[in-house]
Amino acid sequence: MEGFPRVRELALAVAIAGWAAAAAPTAVAQTTQVTFAQSIDGFLYGPLYVARAGGYLEREGIKPEMVISGGGSKAMTAMVAGSADIYVGAPFELINVANQGRKVVAFATLMERRPSQIIIRKEVADRIGVTATSPLDQRMRALKGMKLGVSSAKSSGDGLMRYFLRRAGFNPDRDAEIVPVGGAAAAVAAFATGKVDIMSFTSPVIEQALVRGPGIILIDLVSGEIPEYLGYPFICLIAREDWLDANPKAVSGVIRALAQAQAFMRENKDAARGMLRPFFPKLEEELFLASYETNWPGYARSPVVVPKNFEVAFREFDVASDQPAKVTPEQIATNRYVAAALK
Repeated sequence: MEGFPRVRELALAVAIAGWAAAAAPTAVAQTTQVTFAQSIDGFLYGPLYVARAGGYLEREGIKPEMVISGGGSKAMTAMVAGSADIYVGAPFELINVANQGRKVVAFATLMERRPSQIIIRKEVADRIGVTATSPLDQRMRALKGMKLGVSSAKSSGDGLMRYFLRRAGFNPDRDAEIVPVGGAAAAVAAFATGKVDIMSFTSPVIEQALVRGPGIILIDLVSGEIPEYLGYPFICLIAREDWLDANPKAVSGVIRALAQAQAFMRENKDAARGMLRPFFPKLEEELFLASYETNWPGYARSPVVVPKNFEVAFREFDVASDQPAKVTPEQIATNRYVAAALK
């Protein structure tokens, strides 16, 4: 079925999961600093947070430095420019940079589903007669004529909205208004005050907006109700090929640490939740628990990268960007580094 790993990659994922679960802690190697750039602090990065909190990175000789940029394009720019080593983010930015001729690749997977939800203000839903259990095609048609909130223009969220508008038979530039709302706090405020009718974000923004709006879930991409989004490599570790090839020890250490963290999360769901809690000190417990449960199904079971699963990201990119992608999934995603690290 489209969206799931092919047999070869699935076998590799199983082998890696077994390796990670059986891996014995080793003495801390000589430390290498690796700088990770990401747009925000969010549940999307759960496996990397566990790799940090559980000491897996340190035991592999990696001293992580985290840079929060405030936007995916900013984080990607930092990596491309060399002020960060690894961009932790979505394929949308990766395709955009590769389209410009940059040699960047996704070399490990953190999320294997898109942990996004499209929510609608309850008063708007009541007015048009749509509910969370309405037929999917009716819920998709609800996008027409609405103000649709996304973080920024030409972002992954922008691509998602445009993709679903086209799937429902609408013109994204004519049949709806796509409104950039900015970061987390601004997004919640925009939804609560009616600046936007419908919004697409990730946790914990969605959970906060649902309460304050109030709102209901219109389309749930995590649950699997849209099969093509199963296997979607929404958050990956992405780096320049020259940096990856020049730093094999650091790259292998990061991958091994991630593999062990992912295996721990699958076997110890509650303990992993506790390890994530300190990363969200200001989030109310109820919202924290809801956000964790929302994202749990999407956490990748291993670092394996499946190039074929990037195809949905390419479709979103083609409807959101000024020009179609000039690269292929195989050019921007590779298992070469995972295989080398865990052979």
